[in-house]
Amino acid sequence: MASKVAAKFVSYRVSQVALASHYTDKEPVVAAGSWDEGPSNRIQLLGYGPKLDAEGSPRLLAVHRCHGDVMCLRFDPIYQNLFVGLGTGELVAMATTAEEEPGSNNGSGERQRPRLLRQLGQGWRPSTDSFGSGAVSALAIRDGWHALAGWESGRLVCCSLAVEVPDGGCSDAATLRPASGCGRESVGLDSCCVTGADFIDQNAACTVNSMGQLKLWDLRTGLGQYDKVLTVAGDPKAMHCARRHPAQPHLVATGASGGCLCLWDLRQEKFPVSIVELDDGHVTQVEFHPVQGDLLFVSTMAGQLYAIRLSDSGGGGSAALTDNPHLTAVLPASQKLPLLSSVRLCGRLLIGTRGRGLCTVQAQQRRQHRKQQHFDDSAASARAVEHPIEAMVLGERLDLRSLARDLTQHGLYQLVPLPAELAGTALMATSREPYTVGGQKRDAVLFDNGAVVLWNMSDKEAQQAVKLFSAYTTEPHSQRDILEQSESMAFVAEDSVGATRVSEDLIQLPAGRDPDSLVLEKFALSDALATSTRLGHLEAQLDRLARDLEPWIASLKEGQNVRAPGDLILSRTGQLYRLRFAASVCDSPPDFYWEREDLEALYGRMSNVLTVARRARLLNTRLQFCLDLCDLLRNQKHELEGHRLEWIIIFLIFTEIIFAIVHLSLELRRSE
Repeated sequence: MASKVAAKFVSYRVSQVALASHYTDKEPVVAAGSWDEGPSNRIQLLGYGPKLDAEGSPRLLAVHRCHGDVMCLRFDPIYQNLFVGLGTGELVAMATTAEEEPGSNNGSGERQRPRLLRQLGQGWRPSTDSFGSGAVSALAIRDGWHALAGWESGRLVCCSLAVEVPDGGCSDAATLRPASGCGRESVGLDSCCVTGADFIDQNAACTVNSMGQLKLWDLRTGLGQYDKVLTVAGDPKAMHCARRHPAQPHLVATGASGGCLCLWDLRQEKFPVSIVELDDGHVTQVEFHPVQGDLLFVSTMAGQLYAIRLSDSGGGGSAALTDNPHLTAVLPASQKLPLLSSVRLCGRLLIGTRGRGLCTVQAQQRRQHRKQQHFDDSAASARAVEHPIEAMVLGERLDLRSLARDLTQHGLYQLVPLPAELAGTALMATSREPYTVGGQKRDAVLFDNGAVVLWNMSDKEAQQAVKLFSAYTTEPHSQRDILEQSESMAFVAEDSVGATRVSEDLIQLPAGRDPDSLVLEKFALSDALATSTRLGHLEAQLDRLARDLEPWIASLKEGQNVRAPGDLILSRTGQLYRLRFAASVCDSPPDFYWEREDLEALYGRMSNVLTVARRARLLNTRLQFCLDLCDLLRNQKHELEGHRLEWIIIFLIFTEIIFAIVHLSLELRRSE
């Protein structure tokens, strides 16, 4: 692998870089942050031309001053939000405004490039003391609205932008704050410095720390306690970075001291599946190629960049670092970059930093003559293919009767008979014979509580199905809520499996059985997925209600009376009781499974994987806390009204006494 290096020097010390455009752009935009510039540092947007060594490249597009060293930078290309972690311990969200180049054609289809930077509201830090938690040492983002940040003190917080932002821009009123409610712990504490973080999926995240631990966190239950901890056997080595695989989220690459590069399979119990020892000191950063997931780029403290080709481990869609991996030095020894601290991928461009300079490296693949390979057809056919499962809640209720009537007229689906006990509460539709994917039918399981579970549907077809089913919902949810609280899994049909198995992110169905005999098993699995998704929506609704209760709690903390109308307190109480009624359904398996022990066991295993029981208990605890608060406020309101009536009565009695005294004095004067 040959490389072409182009270095540009700037007037400040660069600490972090982030790609501030889509990685496929021919003219990328890069965000660079500085450090050690005194009390005020900077964040710049720099534009690169199609040629690395073009004169005037990179070109300054925008600059923003910030207080504190820039420790972490993350950019979301969809909403164009830039998240910044500072050395003062502050976490800041910024918006990049796209403006058209002078003289460019608006209808040319070229991507607009960001030119302006503005901060979204106030930043957030763990405490009022700016240096109480140290600097931000780890940062990960998800879907442009959520951020997972770690501090040198071990503080860990999951933040979100507080308001919805229309497509194509960000509101100045949007601010970062913990995605927390009453009882839900979105602010946690690790045992030492958090050095790396990444989101695994919508409901899970991973962090690494200076003690050499890889910790997994279930975001549905909060950050109060980690879900699992993984370590390297032997002497612990401090970890510095972590990044998940773009296509296989159960694979995570980490870099540690001493050049230790590890690839972890999160489905394993404790140890990494592969370890590679590099000879260039500490691993500072690991980055998977966004499209070619088997290509891993590694940077070291000695200023070297490596490209490592992962190999198929044969373990069911997993990958591993072999004992002798395809490791190639992207930079020759004569072009090592001292103080290399940050690397980002931009198509085939690796954009790194050093001291007071920015450097771009274009890796050029050499053509390799490969021998013709012969594959065993039987082995290839026996290899299981994963099919997607998507669960979501479209609204509060779903009109199954009207949907069943109209669905029978649809040419692609037919209704699947279900037991009579499920009439009116659940509906299952499957694709007709000509319309199958990978030999598996495309099924949809719908519930009257608004939940929908889609089996083996592509993204495009799933969007069409959601659009079709949404027309039959009452009190529909917003598109953002549907996507944020959705559950995703995969299933395979294997000949070696005699009975249905459930793991953390995979369902194994027996391929030898008649598909009709698997209908009830699919329904039980879908029921558990729908319950988990419904529970997620209830948690989100409680979060929003809890935010409304926070000012009341603050007033009670200050010893002040809560000045809230009685009808508002009554309304909040009614909403909480409604959530509690909906949450009571998630506590135990439905009555349908009482006489079907095999299905009840399958439902229980799936619920355990999704931690439904634990989340339901936590939700009920939080609901009880909020209800107790409303009862306290209602009693306080009644006491205040009672005191007011007592004072009115006292005033009336006092007035009557005054009149009596006046009347008595008049009578005495007349008698004299």
